[in-house]
Amino acid sequence: MILEIRISHFAIIDELHLTLGPGLNIFSGETGAGKSLMLRALGLLMGHKLTAGTISKGAVEATVEGVFDLTQREDIKQKLQSLGIESDDGQLIVRRFITSEGKSRVYMNGHPETVTNLRGVVSPLIEVTGQAEPLIEMTGQHESKDLLSKATHLDLLDRFAGAAKERKEYSEKYSKLKEISKRIEELTQKELTRHQQLDYLIFQRDEIKSLDLKSGDDLRLEEEIRSQKEGERWLRFSQKIHHMFDSGDRSFLSTIEKLIQEGHALAKEKEGNRKLIHPLEQIPPLCEELVYGLKSHCDRMEIDPDRLEQLESKLSQLRKIQKKFGSSVDQILDSLKLMEEEIDELENCESLMVQLRRDQQELTHELRTLGGRLHQLRTRGGEELSNRVNEELRELNMKGVAFTVMVEQAPEPTPTGMSTVEFMIQPPHSSSSLLPLAKFASGGELSRILLSLKQVVGQSHLPRTFLFDEVDAGVSGKTAEKLGRKLRKIAKEGQVICVTHLPQVASFGDLHFLIEKQTSSEHVEVIVKKMTPKERVREIARLISGEKVTQTSLDHAKHLIESGVGVSV
Repeated sequence: MILEIRISHFAIIDELHLTLGPGLNIFSGETGAGKSLMLRALGLLMGHKLTAGTISKGAVEATVEGVFDLTQREDIKQKLQSLGIESDDGQLIVRRFITSEGKSRVYMNGHPETVTNLRGVVSPLIEVTGQAEPLIEMTGQHESKDLLSKATHLDLLDRFAGAAKERKEYSEKYSKLKEISKRIEELTQKELTRHQQLDYLIFQRDEIKSLDLKSGDDLRLEEEIRSQKEGERWLRFSQKIHHMFDSGDRSFLSTIEKLIQEGHALAKEKEGNRKLIHPLEQIPPLCEELVYGLKSHCDRMEIDPDRLEQLESKLSQLRKIQKKFGSSVDQILDSLKLMEEEIDELENCESLMVQLRRDQQELTHELRTLGGRLHQLRTRGGEELSNRVNEELRELNMKGVAFTVMVEQAPEPTPTGMSTVEFMIQPPHSSSSLLPLAKFASGGELSRILLSLKQVVGQSHLPRTFLFDEVDAGVSGKTAEKLGRKLRKIAKEGQVICVTHLPQVASFGDLHFLIEKQTSSEHVEVIVKKMTPKERVREIARLISGEKVTQTSLDHAKHLIESGVGVSV
């Protein structure tokens, strides 16, 4: 639903700020007052292309801004999230800036975006699945691209025929069939080079398996190599100390022993001098303790030169494999798992192909059977939908127009079934063949056809804004009252914006806006204002009697509002 519209320097709209509401929002005004500008502005919020005369004379930039309520549109929130756009407050603010050079900038909740992404969020074209739901559905002179889409025709028919369960089951089976067909195609391509590829994969697998890798082995190898190298350094140090301390008569300890003996000889001459020799006597036992400690430390480290060589060789091979299959052992093991699966697939390719072709045949048969049942539902539903819509169209003064749901059986399964569906029209007083809806309907006729479909099929489960333009073309009297009631019924489930010239339609509005063109000697400006109850009565009276508003037309206007379900006066 659109909560607010802000427009500045857009054609002959200088500044405009409207607050819309739920239900039926009526726009009226004299011919040429500028109603088409409102539609063009809304079209820009939907991602329509720029047209000439967009910027006011003398302005540098035009701005169109719309505030949308997303509280019941989780699908739109998810779309925004996929684009990296937050919508935590349940609103979408779309701003579109147009420069005097004809360039456009788009922002959604302050995030710069492309026109394509804007269109995909606000008014996406329904895809084959029929799942896209626009925020605004516009009909009239701009035409509803959804209503003119065959995908929409199929979606509406299936909703009317109650075929949702069958269509979902069919869609799931079709997706599965496509997956199987894709696998068959892949295996067929692989068969051409199967033996060569198998040999290569086995070579790669064996290259990895020869290392007998386990998760974390790269870190363990590095740690054990570091430990072995550190042990070797300690061993060399220990051997060096041992060699220095104990290597014959000229060793360090031998020299110390000789010095101790010489000191003892000197100390005999005087008893007090023995203290001087005492530190020298401590050196041999300290050296022995050092040698013993180093030997014990080296023994605990389990130094093995052969083991170190094996470890370094394994790490070197691992580094080579890492360049080909992953930077960590876990990634290499994942690659190994995929290789083994592919090897198994290639080794069992023939039996797998036989099974896949069997599954393909079974699924194709199931699809044809289910598609046939779905086609029957659509055929019966199409006849009933045609009759019901034609009843609605006759009430809306489109007598003689024959609406037909054309349902034809497709020769092969398609993503949506075994049917092609298109809405067709036979013009009044014509014996010519049926015409596609897009080639026949004018803006007003298209609006009334959409209105009839919404009456018969019912609303979408997701609320949106319907914008009806020219829906009252060629309508008057009782038909106009019926038209107003139908619009109000649709508006109860969401929001309708309707541009109308009919007092009967206007009287059903929940909000009523007057569009006026103010002209001076130097300036022309479009003004849009929300009317008070008194102003509304006068505007409906003008729609009844023209420029000369009489007491009779005022009384008639009050009666229309009070007897209908529009807002009170």
